Amino acid sequence: MQILKSLGTLSLVIAVSAMIGCKGSDQPTDVLQEIPQAGDDGKLEAITPDDGSDTTRPDIEPMCEQNCGNRECGPDPVCKESCGTCDAPYSCNADGQCECEQECGERVCGPDPVCEKSCGTCEAGHSCDLNGQCQEDGCEKACGERVCGPDPVCGQSCGDDCPAHHKCNDDGQCECQPQCSGRECGDDPVCGQPCGDDCPAHHECNDDGQCECQPECGGRECGDDPVCGQPCGDDCPAHHECNDDGQCECQPECGGRECGDDPVCGQPCGSDCPAHHECNDGQCQCVPDCLGRQCGLDPVCGVRPCGICTAPETCSSQGMCCERNCTGRQCGPDPSCGDSCGSCPMYLVCEPDSGKCVPPYVDCNSGWCFIPAGTFLMGSPEDDPERYSNEGPTYIATITRDFYMSQTEVTQEQWQSVFQNNPSGKPECGVDCPVETVTWFEAVAYANALSDKEGREKCYTIEGCSGSPGTGLKNCTVTHSNLLDCKGYRLPTEAEWEYAARAGTSEPRYGEVDRIAWHVGISQRTYHPVAQLLPNAWGLYDMLGNVWEWVHDYYDFYNTSISGGIDPLGPSWGAGRVIRGGGWIFDARNSRAADRSYETADTRRNYIGLRIVRTAP
Repeated sequence: MQILKSLGTLSLVIAVSAMIGCKGSDQPTDVLQEIPQAGDDGKLEAITPDDGSDTTRPDIEPMCEQNCGNRECGPDPVCKESCGTCDAPYSCNADGQCECEQECGERVCGPDPVCEKSCGTCEAGHSCDLNGQCQEDGCEKACGERVCGPDPVCGQSCGDDCPAHHKCNDDGQCECQPQCSGRECGDDPVCGQPCGDDCPAHHECNDDGQCECQPECGGRECGDDPVCGQPCGDDCPAHHECNDDGQCECQPECGGRECGDDPVCGQPCGSDCPAHHECNDGQCQCVPDCLGRQCGLDPVCGVRPCGICTAPETCSSQGMCCERNCTGRQCGPDPSCGDSCGSCPMYLVCEPDSGKCVPPYVDCNSGWCFIPAGTFLMGSPEDDPERYSNEGPTYIATITRDFYMSQTEVTQEQWQSVFQNNPSGKPECGVDCPVETVTWFEAVAYANALSDKEGREKCYTIEGCSGSPGTGLKNCTVTHSNLLDCKGYRLPTEAEWEYAARAGTSEPRYGEVDRIAWHVGISQRTYHPVAQLLPNAWGLYDMLGNVWEWVHDYYDFYNTSISGGIDPLGPSWGAGRVIRGGGWIFDARNSRAADRSYETADTRRNYIGLRIVRTAP
């Protein structure tokens, strides 16, 4: 069957050829028609006209392997890729060898001046002169030590042609001709002579005669070397980035975590949680603690009941079950529970022992006001709508010593009279404006300096400081002994400050806020000269507003810092030193007797000043 198919196809080809050969054909005689092909089933299959496109699947050509052999130039016979180039005056011959192209010109004998190949020989009785012309013999050749080229007398050859890659020099010596061919360094491979200058710093000449930069990674494990910009190692692993020192550095992934370590690198995600908080799944959570309270909510988190009182007892603001007794008392704390029995109207003060509202006893002289010893409820009650959590729990505090407090904040004039400088940010405010931009260390230094100036006992020992008062005194070690019995000037304790600010009232303020305190609502965003607004019942000006005032105590929450209610001195250590009273750039909410904040002891702000006290004899 297959033979029959083939014969059928052959017959068809012959028939078509005959038709093409006929003289009457309309087709050109040099054009062959497309001939249908017979398939396996005997049917003719159409053939797509050849339009130059390749409709078959291209084969993958194997990679050509260059084979130069002994060839030093021209294309290799296999891949047709260059085996090298020749330097002038050499050219590549058919065998792939660099061959000098002879230039005889009009010379008929002797070597040509380019390749030193023979341009011909002279007849007998003639010799070749220096110009390549045959001259009659008779000249006596003088080659001396010349081995090539013409002698300088007769112009006759002194030797055979020089070997490959050599040229006869003017001294008749065969001299090797370097073959650098693009090499910029190292020696040429023919004569061993230098092909260029030395490579620049951090580069070495490779086998191809090219200056190649030498990476200097040192201890780098990633990124590019700083000399050549070439990679020093593999990519850093996941969650790592290459830092400027070429080290793979883990990148913490804290997400919304505010504490603890990130789960990728084990690096901290934030600062330590505040007191009474623990880190749980990256979040600081308050840990309830009743701290000895019998009732009410725990004072730390305010979420866990500490107990329930049985009637007729009620829960005091201090979390104690007691039977409230304000009989006959108008103001101040009741003697049983310590809760307020009421407050006095403006310009009356509470007499601590009797709980009666009485006219204030104002004793101010030469800028100092006498503050009598007494008992008061320190902090703010839980029902105060402006209260911050660090103002409680309230507790009964007793001040056992009378003391004198400066009637105003220390002014710029008073500071300059002691230190002969002015650290204030706004000296243009005037000498009666409060001094500010002072650290806590500078505040106690001022108290000591004023004591020394007036011949009084210095209350503080200040050592190891950097800087000087008025320029940023910091890093000091400050100690004291029997602070409350010291006869010199000092900062008030936090309890003394609040006791003096209240001047017998249990209200948040000792008067209407806009009449007693420079706060952001009325200050026009600047502080003001002292004693421009109303004083409190003991004659003290600007206890609230204008500038915050440094006090003696370290800062902490009351529930961890209270060491009894008698002349409390605060904790033995804390995050910083307490500031009191609010300031010109803060809300009226901060201008309350119970409001408290803190800063580190070397902080300087243009809203923090000071007020000093001394214990009365």
